[in-house]
Amino acid sequence: MPVLAPEHFVTARNRDATKHKQFHRGLGELAEEGVVHLLRRDATADPTPVLGGVGPLQFEVARHRLEHEFGVRVGLEPTSWTVARRTDEDGAAALKRAGRAEVMVRTDGVLLALFRTPFGAEQTARDHPDILLERMLER
Repeated sequence: MPVLAPEHFVTARNRDATKHKQFHRGLGELAEEGVVHLLRRDATADPTPVLGGVGPLQFEVARHRLEHEFGVRVGLEPTSWTVARRTDEDGAAALKRAGRAEVMVRTDGVLLALFRTPFGAEQTARDHPDILLERMLER
């Protein structure tokens, strides 16, 4: 089954600190099932994970499942990113130095460069042809 590039992103916040384990277990399960992309600013446990989806309905499904299957109240806040491109370690370092994109790590270790606009992604690719910025469609 193909995995499409996320075009919508939200930060996920646990509204009940006593449900920390359930929150992270639920997010992990949803990512494993492909309901959402689970992104972190680094490979460690980021306190504010980012969820990516093809459409906003995926976030409502995630919220519903977190609340009803894991007993977690979650707040979802939209972000300004609209484009994701796969990159590598060298590309991530160059993008961070240039301040051109936010680089996140997906749960499977894939590095994603997040841009606010398609134009920003295209301009960065033109200005920096040495940086890997691969469109995503996976099998």
